[in-house]
Amino acid sequence: RAREIGLRKVIGAKRIQLILQFLGESVFVANIAGILALILVLPGLSLFNRLLGTTLTMNSAMIWLYLSIILITGILAGIYPAILMSSFAPIRSLKGRISHNLVDILFRKGLVIFQFSVAITLIIGTFIVLNQLDFIQNHHIGMNKEQVISVELKPLEFSKREVLLREINRNPRVVESSLNGFSFKGISNITLLPEGTPEKEMKACPVFAADENFFKTFQVEFVAGRDFAKDHPTDLNEAFIVNETAVKEFGWKTPQQAIGKHIIWAFGKEGKVIGVVKDFNFSSLKENIQPLLVHIYPQWYSSLTLRLKTDNLSSTLRQLESTWKEISPQSPFSYSFAEDDFNSLYQSEMNMRTVLSAFTLLSVFVACLGLFGLAAFTIRQRCREIGIRKVLGASVNGIVQLLSKDFLKLVAISVCLAVPVAWYLANKWLQNFAYKTTIHWWLFLVAGLLALLIAFATV
Repeated sequence: RAREIGLRKVIGAKRIQLILQFLGESVFVANIAGILALILVLPGLSLFNRLLGTTLTMNSAMIWLYLSIILITGILAGIYPAILMSSFAPIRSLKGRISHNLVDILFRKGLVIFQFSVAITLIIGTFIVLNQLDFIQNHHIGMNKEQVISVELKPLEFSKREVLLREINRNPRVVESSLNGFSFKGISNITLLPEGTPEKEMKACPVFAADENFFKTFQVEFVAGRDFAKDHPTDLNEAFIVNETAVKEFGWKTPQQAIGKHIIWAFGKEGKVIGVVKDFNFSSLKENIQPLLVHIYPQWYSSLTLRLKTDNLSSTLRQLESTWKEISPQSPFSYSFAEDDFNSLYQSEMNMRTVLSAFTLLSVFVACLGLFGLAAFTIRQRCREIGIRKVLGASVNGIVQLLSKDFLKLVAISVCLAVPVAWYLANKWLQNFAYKTTIHWWLFLVAGLLALLIAFATV
C-alpha cells in the first residue's frame, strides 16, 4: 500500500489522518472477528460449563467487557503498522522503494518468536499433564480397584443388607463381596488414643468400618497379624486393623510390635490391634498416605462392594440388578466402578487436559499464521532474487532450504526461550501432587522437533 500512502500524502493527507485510517481499518476487522467469535461462543458456552462444572453466562457487564476487548485488540493490532506506514516518505512511496529499518525487522521477527514460544510452552505443558494423568491411572495404589463395583445402600436397604449379600454371593461371577463404609471420595477423621500416647495428645485419624471380606475384596496385603474373622466373635467390638503409616505415627516402631496394642476410640469403643496392612492410597495422590484405622461397625456400612469376574461384565450387572430388584424393588440398583470413583478425584486435571489441548492447537495455529504472513512477506521481497537463482540453475529444494533456514532459526530461538519457562511452570504444577511423574528431557525434545516440523511445513 506504499503507493496509496504516497498519493494520499501528495494530495494533502496529514500523518494523523493516515494513522486514524489504518487504526479504523484494524478496529473494523476486529469487530468482524468479534461478531464471528460471539457466534462461536454462545452455542459453545453450555458445553464449556458442562466440561468445567462452571455456570458462566453472558450478562450486560460481560458484553461491555467484550466490546472493550474488541476495541483494545483492534488498536493494539493496528497501532504499530499505522505509525510505520504513515511515516513513509511520499516520493519513495510512489516509486515503491520502501526500506525497512532494523527495529521494524526485529519487531516482526520478535512477534513470531513470542507466538511460537507460547505455542511450544503449551505443547510441553499438554505433554506433562497427559503424562501425569497417565501416571495416576497406572500407579499401583496398594489395592486392586479393577473390576470392583460399589453399590450404594440407602436407609431402606439397611435391614436387608445381609440378605442382599447372601443372595448376590450365590452368583458364580461374584469373586468377593464386602459390606463397608469405604469411599475414595472421602473418609471421616475420628479422634483416638493409641497406646503409649499421652491423653492430652490424642490423634486425629481417618477411620472407616468394614466387614471380614473388605481387604480380600480389594486385595490389600497384610504385613503383620491377621484379618477380621467370623470365628473370632470378639472382633466385632474389640478389634482394629491399622496401616504401616499409623504404626510409625503412633510410635510403635515395627508392624509386629503393633499387634496387641490398645486403642481407645472417640465413641467409647476400646480394643486391640489385630493386624497391620501395607500402606495403600485411600485418597487422592495429591496427598501422602495418612494413618488409617479400620474396624467392624455395621451401623456405618453404606455400600456393598463386589469384585466381579472380567468376562461378560454387562451380563453380570444385569443379573445383579435382577437379584437386587427381587429383594429391594422400591430402590434403584445404583452402582459405580471403583476405578471411576478414583479417577473422579482428578476431574479438574482431566478438564484441564481438554482445555489445554484446545488452547495448544489454537496457539499453534495462530503462531503458524504469523509465520506464514512473515514468510509470504519475505518471499515477495526476495522474488527477483529467487528468479535469478532459478535462472542460474537453483533447484526448488535448494530455494526452499534457503528460505526456510532463516525462519527455522526463529523457531529454534523460541524453543530455547520456551523450555525453561515450561519446565518451571510444570514443576510448579506437579508440586500439587505427593506422587508425580518425572519430567523427561525427551518431552522438550519432541515438543521442539514438532514445532520445527510445523514451522517448516508452514514456510
